[in-house]
Amino acid sequence: KPKSAAVLADGRTLLYPSDKGAIHYEAEIVLKIDKDMEDGDTLDDVVTEMAIGVDLTLRDLQSKLKQKG
Repeated sequence: KPKSAAVLADGRTLLYPSDKGAIHYEAEIVLKIDKDMEDGDTLDDVVTEMAIGVDLTLRDLQSKLKQKG
């Protein structure tokens, strides 16, 4: 997902379109990676932050886009 899709969970209400069909959700682990991996690097060398995220997807729109390739 692009960075612009992220919203901080700070108590505000999320608005989403009610006329675009079904919205599906799933929990995800979100990692902030601050540099390219190099030989010998571990996960701790490149990940500086970790969080739990909720991925919201307009499933009907996604299905239409998949059909278009």
